[in-house]
Amino acid sequence: MKRKNDINRWWKNRAKKNSHITPAIFYSADELWKACCQYFEWAENNPLYEQKVCQFRENTWRENIPKVRAFTQYGLCTYLGIVTETWANWRHNDMFKFVCAMVDQIIYTQKFENASADLLNANIIARDLGLRDGTELTGLGGSPIEVKSKSDVKKLSDAELRELVTLIDKAKK
Repeated sequence: MKRKNDINRWWKNRAKKNSHITPAIFYSADELWKACCQYFEWAENNPLYEQKVCQFRENTWRENIPKVRAFTQYGLCTYLGIVTETWANWRHNDMFKFVCAMVDQIIYTQKFENASADLLNANIIARDLGLRDGTELTGLGGSPIEVKSKSDVKKLSDAELRELVTLIDKAKK
């Protein structure tokens, strides 16, 4: 049984094959795949816990609420007993590159789908996945947009007015 203060200490866990301190050695893609699957199973079977204070009538108590543990490259590497540089090198190794690609895809999908369902913080996951929602506007020739106050509109040249109208039209779309 886990002690209460060990619940979120994920770093204590490593792949069964690599429970010692020396770096992990995998002799086949199948061994690596099995170890990665062990990490995924471990992460699913060991959720994070948030302690909430609950109340019903005059009774108050604390309850541990399970939360989804996001799959991460850092968590996987720690579990496997390797550093992230090793994982990056394996992505280019003919023996391991397919497994690495599949694992990266699984990690991405798990984060994206759980954030989409509000099971993970969508803002944090979007940043981690490199997603962004925005429009970037520039002035003529890619230069910065110059902002002038309304009182200066009368002083704008015809070219500046056309640029302003174009920018306003882009912003409306």
